[in-house]
Amino acid sequence: MDLRSDQPFALLKNGLGEAFPPLGKAERCDVAVIGAGISGALVADELVANGLDVVVIDKRDAGHGSTAASTALLQYEVDTPLSRLIPLVGRDHALRAYRLGVEALEHIHDAVRGLGAECGYAARPSLFVARHERDVRLVEEEYKLRREIDPKLKYLDAGAIAERFPFDGAAALYSRIGAEVDCYRLCHLLLKRAEKRGARVHDNTAVSKVVRARGGFRIQTDREFDVTARTVVFCTGYESREFIPRENTGCLRSTYVVASEPIADFSTWPDRCLIWETGHPYYYLRTTADNRAYIGGLDDDFRSPKLRDAAVPRKAGILVRRFRSMFPDIPWETYCAWGGTFGETKDGLAYLGEAPSLPGAFFVLGYGGNGITYSAIAAQLARDFVLRRKNKDVDIFRFGR
Repeated sequence: MDLRSDQPFALLKNGLGEAFPPLGKAERCDVAVIGAGISGALVADELVANGLDVVVIDKRDAGHGSTAASTALLQYEVDTPLSRLIPLVGRDHALRAYRLGVEALEHIHDAVRGLGAECGYAARPSLFVARHERDVRLVEEEYKLRREIDPKLKYLDAGAIAERFPFDGAAALYSRIGAEVDCYRLCHLLLKRAEKRGARVHDNTAVSKVVRARGGFRIQTDREFDVTARTVVFCTGYESREFIPRENTGCLRSTYVVASEPIADFSTWPDRCLIWETGHPYYYLRTTADNRAYIGGLDDDFRSPKLRDAAVPRKAGILVRRFRSMFPDIPWETYCAWGGTFGETKDGLAYLGEAPSLPGAFFVLGYGGNGITYSAIAAQLARDFVLRRKNKDVDIFRFGR
């Protein structure tokens, strides 16, 4: 499946990244991780850190699927507002999902700090803006509920927004919990660290079939060699349907992003905070370590890669006009634009766990706008699944919920 258009910023900036060889011999391991994007990298890093023997395989170059197209706004919030998630999944599960998001950001922070290499990571506050007056009540409800998870959360009315920002908003929530990162670079650094700790990472190796074998699974590949593993963790994202076609895992959407040339002065963008809005679809903005800006949004239903990519120039024009209206004193010059495909679920939560149609395997389907946060949560859940530790949080993200 074609998950993105040809020239996302991450590939233009980083190029191929770290090199990993195709599978050149039969392998045996405790865990086979299928997928070498950011999900597979976080999972492999966690499993190896817990003493497990791991093999990672991917049909593309590492990180060249959805990871290369990610804008990597790291937030604890779920796409579904907490006040709307509670009626869908219950108060306990909804609040716990949000708390897990906070813990996931702490986990990513610790992982980055231990890498000893630059990956564009920076802690950033987050601004959630009510685009319309009718959304003020939603923001007020969110403020009351989220303070249980985020005690330093601030509520800004229209006047407070106007004082601090060059754009209008009916209301907003300002959180100190958030970050930005070069997702592609982080993916490669995590895979390289896992490799140094004993994992074998093989890209350009397609999985043709996964079958049950004595004591586990046999993963057949297009390289004439198989991987035999006690457990399989699928980090294949939106392409997981080929392995579990009977499971209902949501729908596919397309999103569009524009990256700027380097910007000299961000003084009118307080704290270079992450910005996202109410509304569906919403706009989202962030800065980068090399002083660029991203603006994305205008999501629509995914119909085909050809139609998605054909829409990029028109959508990019709308996004640039939106940026200029929000930050009139920041000169914008477009560097590149791209489209990417992502999954969306009925409740905004990921699917993480054992699929009924393939018991014994663990799936990481980090659907939604904060997929990297879900991937960090999944790394903890997958670790406990493989080590046969009980983890009650898996019920929040279970298939068939």
